Amino acid sequence: MNGLLIINFILVIIALSGLLLLFLRQKQMDELKRQYEELNEKFVELMDEFLLEIREENERFIEDFTRLLEKENSSDKREKQETSFEEKPFLKDDPNPEEKTPLDEEQVPATGKEEKQKSSIENYQDDVEKIATYLKEGYSIAEIAKALDRGKTEIELLIKFTPALMNIHAKNVKE
Repeated sequence: MNGLLIINFILVIIALSGLLLLFLRQKQMDELKRQYEELNEKFVELMDEFLLEIREENERFIEDFTRLLEKENSSDKREKQETSFEEKPFLKDDPNPEEKTPLDEEQVPATGKEEKQKSSIENYQDDVEKIATYLKEGYSIAEIAKALDRGKTEIELLIKFTPALMNIHAKNVKE
């Protein structure tokens, strides 16, 4: 009888310890679930911020692009007016049209498009130099973007597509 009582007592202890173990595992699972939900919420917030930043960059780009198109359209209209004004005397009342020679390329003034291309190339080179300076000084991409009033993605792309900047950035990351 005493033997059965001892076996029963041992079985009750084993059952209680099993219940305790199951309770602890359930508590761990609940904690992991809570942590997962927090991380998921943070991820959603970060993605929202990222999408908002991309939207702002796109809106800025569209505004800049439309301004550029408007400037080109207005300069094209002016060029057309100037060329049509210059061409009219050649079309009418010109006694010797064969004697007229076309202008050499050296005599033709630079058009607005060529000047804009040169200025955009110069701006690109200036930006690359500024980014290189900031990278050498140890600034982060976010700080560089803020200093140059550009988006982080734009700075990252400039770094990725410019080998010199990529090398400087790689050295900074290693350090």
